[in-house]
Amino acid sequence: MSWQLGCLLWWLCAWPAMAKPLQIATSLSDTSELSQPITKMLQQAYADIGYQMTVVRLPAGRSLRMANQGLYDGELFRIGGLQSQFPQLLQVPVELRRLRLFAYVRADRTENWQQWQHRKNLLIGHVRGFRLAEQQQFAGNRVETTTLQQAQDLLLQGKIDLLLEDEWSLPPNGQLQRLPEVLTQAGLFHYLHIRHQALMPALTQALQRQLQTKKNP
Repeated sequence: MSWQLGCLLWWLCAWPAMAKPLQIATSLSDTSELSQPITKMLQQAYADIGYQMTVVRLPAGRSLRMANQGLYDGELFRIGGLQSQFPQLLQVPVELRRLRLFAYVRADRTENWQQWQHRKNLLIGHVRGFRLAEQQQFAGNRVETTTLQQAQDLLLQGKIDLLLEDEWSLPPNGQLQRLPEVLTQAGLFHYLHIRHQALMPALTQALQRQLQTKKNP
């Protein structure tokens, strides 16, 4: 074996250990159609600039707060514009995906759901910490859950009337019906703790290259 080939094999084996580790927080499942492709995109972008990203999954509502406190290196992705509430987190200026919010009901309930936002007798559920849902205004009573599974179970059991969720996170279920109105939409962005501010230009460029490659394969 030539010394050049030996050096190449050593570098390929040693690279993962040489990459600098980063722990990125999230409250999302690793099986959702939303989080899987974004996680892969970010892992590749970090690898391109010499970092190894590890995702740490936390209970809903905690990941943003703990990332802002510096207990983790960043937040996997959230809607844009959170800096006023979490000033220690920097929004990486690359939109990773658009997120649309819908209301879901049980398919066997045939009532008219128009103007449901004005009905005071309804129970409307969503996952705690889901900002798009938290920002929705309605006359009914808000019910927050720790997990999406809990919220879905409450809906199927008839303990809430509507569930607010995005179009990606709920698995296919013939017992649920999505109402046609798009309640709101927002871009999703990655957030870094301010101590990693120096990484922002390189990470931004790495993400932009990936998106450009997808548009022009």
